[in-house]
Amino acid sequence: MIDGFATYACTSRLAKALADSGLTGFELGDVEITFDSQFHIWASLHKNEILPEFKWLKITGKAGIDDFGMVQGPCPMPLVVSEEALKLLNEFKLSVCDVEIYEGQELSAAG
Repeated sequence: MIDGFATYACTSRLAKALADSGLTGFELGDVEITFDSQFHIWASLHKNEILPEFKWLKITGKAGIDDFGMVQGPCPMPLVVSEEALKLLNEFKLSVCDVEIYEGQELSAAG
């Protein structure tokens, strides 16, 4: 899963697992991925790696109510997932993802 400005994309493999899961609070759609001017550096270091196909993971749910939800307002971690959603996500690569317990309060930019 990748993010940018509170929008998310996921691999097609994760998208299929999500679609089959019965989890709530998201829609899947097509996404266009563009690369910045620094991408060639990454590509030169990962010559044998092939980027997967991605799908848009549009978050439609409410934090703490649906399996996927967004905290409203500016904050450093707007995506909130249920324990069931996290269990599914943990079946995939989350090596660069920070996971914290959501206590139900609104989060602010100050934390």
